[in-house]
Amino acid sequence: MSVYTKDDFKNGVGVSGTTVTIPSSFTAIGEDAFELQTDITSIIIPDSVVTIGEMAFGYCKALTTVVLPSSFTTFKDNWFTECTALTAVNLPPSNVYTHTHFRIGVGVSGTKVNVPSSFAAIGESAFEDEDAITSVIIADSILTIGEGAFAGCTALTSVILPPSLTTIEENAFYNCASLTAADLPASLTTIKEGAFDNCPALKKKDLSVSVPAPPSRTIRR
Repeated sequence: MSVYTKDDFKNGVGVSGTTVTIPSSFTAIGEDAFELQTDITSIIIPDSVVTIGEMAFGYCKALTTVVLPSSFTTFKDNWFTECTALTAVNLPPSNVYTHTHFRIGVGVSGTKVNVPSSFAAIGESAFEDEDAITSVIIADSILTIGEGAFAGCTALTSVILPPSLTTIEENAFYNCASLTAADLPASLTTIKEGAFDNCPALKKKDLSVSVPAPPSRTIRR
């Protein structure tokens, strides 16, 4: 396997200005290959590439566009950690809504998010610390809200939970300081520890549901 690494980038392999086109002689992109390369704006990856390493594009703050191989059927959210300018990636189909989907605007309209029905779950930390979001509507297809999914969304005032929802994971809405409404559906069977901790504006009556209350503890973030 021929792996494109940090050294290849430093040596200018496939680099033209702020664009990188990975040559088809490579079959993989190594771990951290482009991490912290803050001048890159676009990366084009050929179909010869079959694997991409952890944090491959992490902290590429100017990166706006990534073209993934058409053969890809899965992706890892951490490939794009802190790629805050990212607007376009041809992500393969997924049943989990991730932070990358949010980054490229899937279901996003201004400060509002409408999670589409093409997803079955909201992934871990999908919206974490996105403090401009004010409201979220979650499609009836969603079964699970992942750990820390909305943690730190301090401007979030309302969330519409679907009648399909069965599980809310740990700290899912932790520190949503402005959240006032989150009516729980009858379908819900599991609320994990700290799911609504540090939500001072949330009325307790909105959380009435016949599931065991999680033990209380202090969450430090």
